Amino acid sequence: MSVFILIAIFAVLFLFAFVMGRRFGALGLGLAAGVLLAQYGAPLFAEIFAQYDQYFGDFTALAVSQMALTILPSFVLLLAGPKYHSKFRKLVGSLLYAAMATVLLFPYVSTGLKFDANLVETIASYQTYIVVAGIILAIFDMMFTHTKKSIPDKKH
Repeated sequence: MSVFILIAIFAVLFLFAFVMGRRFGALGLGLAAGVLLAQYGAPLFAEIFAQYDQYFGDFTALAVSQMALTILPSFVLLLAGPKYHSKFRKLVGSLLYAAMATVLLFPYVSTGLKFDANLVETIASYQTYIVVAGIILAIFDMMFTHTKKSIPDKKH
C-alpha cells in the first residue's frame, strides 16, 4: 500500500509540473534550495508545531516540516517561473522534477509509512545519483533559459 502512496506523490508532482509547464532548471534548483531550508529550518518549525500540539498521524512534526520546506520553493516557482513551449520538453522536465522531488521526499515519507526493505535499499542506493544528475541537468537547463531582449526605442 505504501508503494501506491509513493507512486501517487510522483504522479501528483508530475501533473503539477506538466500542467504548469515550468522549466526543470528552476524547479530542480528550487528543490535543492528546499533541501537546505529543510536541513536548517525544519527543527524550528517542528518546535512551533509542538508548541501548538499539532498532530500528524504517524509522521513526526520534524518530518512534516522537512517535507514542507523541501517542496515549498519549487511550488513557488511552479507558480511564477520560466516556461517550456514544447510538449516534449514539458514531459521530460516534468518527469525529471517528479523523480527528483520524490527521491528527496522519500526519507521523510518513510518515517511515517512502512516500505519494503528492498525498495528502501534500492532508492537509497540510487538517491545520490538521481539528485546529483538532477542538479546538474537543472543547471544546464537554466543556462538555456533566455529572457526576451528589449527592443531599443527608435529616435525620430
